Amino acid sequence: MKRTLLILFWIATTSLYGSEAGILSPSSYFAKYAPSSSGQKDSYKQHIRKADRLFASRQYLSALAEYKKALEIKPHDRYAEKRISEIYKKTGKKQLSARTYNEKIAMADRYFKQGKYAQAESWYRVASALNPAAQYPKDRIKEIQNKKEKRKAYRQKAHAKAGRKDKNTLKLSPPRPEAISKKADKKLNGKDEESGYQDAIRKGIILIDHADYYKAKRSFERALQFKADDPVAKSKIEAIDDSLSIIAQRRKSYARLIQQGDRHFAQKKYALARKDFSQAARILNKPYPHKKLYEINHIMRKQVTKGKDDYSKLVSEGDKLYAGMLYLQAIDMYQKAGKLDPSADYPPAMIRKIKDLLAYKGLRTIVQSTTRIPKHKKKIFQFKPIDLAHRERNFIYMRLRNLSGKEVKVYFTYGKGGNDMGGYDFRMKAKEEKKVIIPVGKKDKWFSEDNDYLSIYSYSGNLSIEELKILRNDESK
Repeated sequence: MKRTLLILFWIATTSLYGSEAGILSPSSYFAKYAPSSSGQKDSYKQHIRKADRLFASRQYLSALAEYKKALEIKPHDRYAEKRISEIYKKTGKKQLSARTYNEKIAMADRYFKQGKYAQAESWYRVASALNPAAQYPKDRIKEIQNKKEKRKAYRQKAHAKAGRKDKNTLKLSPPRPEAISKKADKKLNGKDEESGYQDAIRKGIILIDHADYYKAKRSFERALQFKADDPVAKSKIEAIDDSLSIIAQRRKSYARLIQQGDRHFAQKKYALARKDFSQAARILNKPYPHKKLYEINHIMRKQVTKGKDDYSKLVSEGDKLYAGMLYLQAIDMYQKAGKLDPSADYPPAMIRKIKDLLAYKGLRTIVQSTTRIPKHKKKIFQFKPIDLAHRERNFIYMRLRNLSGKEVKVYFTYGKGGNDMGGYDFRMKAKEEKKVIIPVGKKDKWFSEDNDYLSIYSYSGNLSIEELKILRNDESK
């Protein structure tokens, strides 16, 4: 008796609401809700209770086995499936979780193709819970919700037009352009001129709503066959032509920007490529430009991170060179750092500081042509002592070349009467040419003694000195 009543109820509801209303068939209802034997019920509850205790005590693998036993007794049990999904997440059983996810997606897709959107949405939500990172079930859920909203809006519109108040008796679906076309053709062949005109206009309006502009234009042109000077049909055709022209221009611009963006991307000009793909996405909301924007943003984030690291390394190297009084090399490092981060204040400030320090003019030119310095030989260059008034802001400038194929250590000294008063050492790479500026003016022995020679000694390789000068900082600058 109950089965008979259920079948009659199903026939009534499906005839009234349609198969898309989410009403289960009698066989599906009994398969899902028919009570199992009392022994099965008790066994199901025992497995669930045991599994819950194991889950609470974090014995996830044992709990998983119990939930699976419960599912064997009661297939598709939402609670057991939810718990299994949680265990997969906690234990990292990605393969099992993926298999279950794919099964739910396949089931949801099957319902979706059959037009059973309520059931499809339910299974898409289960799949999304199994794999929260997956975008596909979320997109499908959104698509189903959009279909529901459109259907609801159409029902409301049809209800208002028909003047009916009982919404439950109205279960309409939006007409398809193909169906309208066949219906309109029959009316045109069998009705009078006014009826054919009205059908053509109505068909054209519906086709515009479906964004099928070419068919809509043909429908309005058919309306003009009944009324040649009809202003409504003419205005619609003009509007469609304008829309088609705009669409063609947008597609052309989109294609140009995509091609341009791909070229910039291949050339690794990511900022330009991002601009191109952003404009293309605003013109036509297609997946490709969004995909490329995601790739570009990922690459540029990595470049920013790498750029920050490179900037820090260059500044650190510049500071070391500055502390070692290798001012020209320090300037080079600060300039490179400034190019990586033009907004940073530190590199240009250090460059200004060094340039102020090196605002000098010449006092003595000691060497101005190439002079060879053999290894293990101390080369001495005599000069007339600097006046005491000009010693405080003195620098030694030298330009040397390493003639050997290996790194050499160079030792520079100054003194008087054959006695060294001070010095400075540095290294040169193989075949390197180096400019060195040494501030000596604040050294006690330089300022207080009448130094009359400079010397250069190479520990492990032959050198040549191209220039050697004594300079003075220009205080007026």
